[in-house]
Amino acid sequence: MAAVSSDSLFRLIKSLNAHEKRYFKMYVARHVSDDKTGSELLFDTIESLDIYDESVIKHLLKGQSVVNTLATSKNRLAELIMKSLDAFHSESSVDAQLRRELHFAELYFKKNLFDDCLRIVMNVKKLAYQYDKFKILLELFVWEKNILTNSSLSGKTEEDLNNILEEEKRIL
Repeated sequence: MAAVSSDSLFRLIKSLNAHEKRYFKMYVARHVSDDKTGSELLFDTIESLDIYDESVIKHLLKGQSVVNTLATSKNRLAELIMKSLDAFHSESSVDAQLRRELHFAELYFKKNLFDDCLRIVMNVKKLAYQYDKFKILLELFVWEKNILTNSSLSGKTEEDLNNILEEEKRIL
């Protein structure tokens, strides 16, 4: 993640609603055992401020190890917040659901589990058609072609590849 500007993390924390803040605390507790106290301490300290002032943060955290690496800790905290927001909102939109499923397909593909990958791609394709998500459909055609060319799925032929190309042309 890029370096966090001086008040960027403050603005991010202040933009969180109560549910997102609660989820962040649970996320840190589940996923970040080694840095839990530092991240939570920095989060709580920044959240308590009305105006961003780094000298106040350093004063409030005096004696804590997080002060010695404040810039790195802020970057890490911003990344943790974004990851928790991603998890919190993962079901909130069709686009998020489609992206998550595409990621699952990618994982199956990397494991050379092409039948499973294709099953997911076809399910995502149905949903993408249902919601007119044409950009994702174009990605799915690429996935289908990759699966066909990298696997020996029984019954898949050059005709299947041509059908994918025709469908892709129609969407374009």
